[in-house]
Amino acid sequence: MTTAVVIRATERSILALDAPTSADIDAAIAAAAGDATLVGPPRITRVANVGERFQTCVVAVFSFSSPPSDLQLSSLRARVGAHLRASQLLASWSAPQSSPFLPARNGDLAWWSSGQAAETRTRDAFPELAGRLDVADNPIGPTSSATHPTSAGEAAAAMVSSGGSVAAIVCVAVLLWFISGRSK
Repeated sequence: MTTAVVIRATERSILALDAPTSADIDAAIAAAAGDATLVGPPRITRVANVGERFQTCVVAVFSFSSPPSDLQLSSLRARVGAHLRASQLLASWSAPQSSPFLPARNGDLAWWSSGQAAETRTRDAFPELAGRLDVADNPIGPTSSATHPTSAGEAAAAMVSSGGSVAAIVCVAVLLWFISGRSK
């Protein structure tokens, strides 16, 4: 029976130009597989927070022909970390973490193996200008409007439908007002 695991690591760069490219990340993850099989290309998401560093998150799904031992998982995490750190000298990667693959959280294995998981808004670049106001891509699974609204308007609608606080709803409304140019 095949067992899938999720490996996740994040990187924080002071400048967007210092962040690793998706090509470097793809190559590092592929080189790290060892005795595991990479299930499609990794999912790369990026966030640019005001006052903080530029963050890149990579999530990859690997499969084993039988349940992996703790030593196999530790070795896979170490290889992923070493290859990511070697992919770009200015990158500052966290220690990779592993978790069991859960379709409810991570999406179907077919979604990963088809390459659809790798298709994110921020795979190749950080969001810019008004794009920074959008809710971030889901780094560990499918991005849907139910869990990660893709615009400030969808975020406001989700907040209202989930019974968000009046103060939060007013803040989102003011934000939308400014974005729409009505503040002139």
